[in-house]
Amino acid sequence: MKAIRFDRFGGPEELKLVDLPDPQPGPGELLIEVHAVSVVPGDWKLRKGELTAIFPVRPPKVPGRDGAGIVRAVGAGVGGGARGGRGGGKRPARGNGGELAQARRPGG
Repeated sequence: MKAIRFDRFGGPEELKLVDLPDPQPGPGELLIEVHAVSVVPGDWKLRKGELTAIFPVRPPKVPGRDGAGIVRAVGAGVGGGARGGRGGGKRPARGNGGELAQARRPGG
């Protein structure tokens, strides 16, 4: 998948388009084909390295907190009826700045 990532702390010039392996949904997770992502002040502060005392982020990092799109795959424990529907997530482990993102199913 294509994703935006920073490999070191710094300004916006550190954001690069990279190829990454497609994530796979784990138990209780959805795999979302990302159509929309929010960028909030915390994203650029993390990229600059300003919030490491609060959030232990280490590059490389795919930024993006909230994302939404279409459910393309589901992990164990998630009903197959979710596939093809709308989905979204907050604070995924890998970020939402790529074509695909993992998200916990609601209530999971």
